[in-house]
Amino acid sequence: MREEGAVREKGPVRILQVFGSLGLGGAESRVVDLYRHLDRSRVQFDFLVHTKAEKGREERLSSKTLMALRRPEYFDPYITKLGGRIFAVPRFTGRNYFAYKKALQRFFAEHEGEWKMVQGHMTSTAAIYLPIAKKYGAGQIIPHVRSAGTDPGLKGIVTGLLRRPLRKSSFADYRFACTKQAARAVYGEDCLKDERVCVIPNAVDVQNFVYQEEVREDLRTELGLT
Repeated sequence: MREEGAVREKGPVRILQVFGSLGLGGAESRVVDLYRHLDRSRVQFDFLVHTKAEKGREERLSSKTLMALRRPEYFDPYITKLGGRIFAVPRFTGRNYFAYKKALQRFFAEHEGEWKMVQGHMTSTAAIYLPIAKKYGAGQIIPHVRSAGTDPGLKGIVTGLLRRPLRKSSFADYRFACTKQAARAVYGEDCLKDERVCVIPNAVDVQNFVYQEEVREDLRTELGLT
């Protein structure tokens, strides 16, 4: 009982979710659905997104400045209403590797020790930002793979190379995937032998699909059905 009281006094555990954007995408939808159903007095989510920055200024622009320049996206109001914070770093272009890395180091240094866990849904650069998060006090780092596929052509090849470090069992505290196929595609064919690789199917809020007589009648009236 004493331990639980101490946790409450410190406030909720905060987890940072890393995305490319907060538009109406599949991974974003699933995480926000989960967020809505959490006991937010105990666990809170924050979000780190990637946004455009003027070339040559990436490492000098703070998260606050980038957020001021960034156009709000679909899930922004939902997140802030639930008590989450949104931060921004420059978008990775491939050519801005060192500037991108410096911007991440600056961001996580400014927020050192704030997050008990950093979960990376943007796996193309997870091998860059997750170790930096760990260096600056993230309790656990977890890449979360949502797809077994990659983009075609050169972009897909580069993404595959950037993801290679995720195959190492020592890379992260845990490695998540939504399917076995996605896990094998990114973490390697034998990854499921590692007990720290967790396959977590995407959850769906079934209440959204429960039959409602009133909705049925309204829809039939709207369509002119008897």
